[in-house]
Amino acid sequence: MSDDGKEIERLREVIRVNGLRWGHSHAEIDAILWDTPPGRFAEKGALDGLQPYNDSHTHEALHAASIIIDMLDRHLIDTRCAEQFPEVRRLMVTIAEQMGDLYQMIGTKFEERSE
Repeated sequence: MSDDGKEIERLREVIRVNGLRWGHSHAEIDAILWDTPPGRFAEKGALDGLQPYNDSHTHEALHAASIIIDMLDRHLIDTRCAEQFPEVRRLMVTIAEQMGDLYQMIGTKFEERSE
């Protein structure tokens, strides 16, 4: 395999790993990598025929929101910059609170309820 071929394979693996992190199914990633012309997912109805929406998609969004909240707390709010500049800290806290609201909203979207 040529160096270009190896680089293409490496980039495909990066897309596959990140796609799974972002909540895409293996089928969606394969469609992106192999079968789908650029821009297809921007079109209305582009996800038709792929994996139906289910609670695992909601779980992935909830998980992503929790990661962002954690990152805001640890990497923005809990910093010297936030200590030094109160107006910066206030905005950081506002954004974190809004992410908390988003997290709570996503949590209400689960279709399968355990009682």
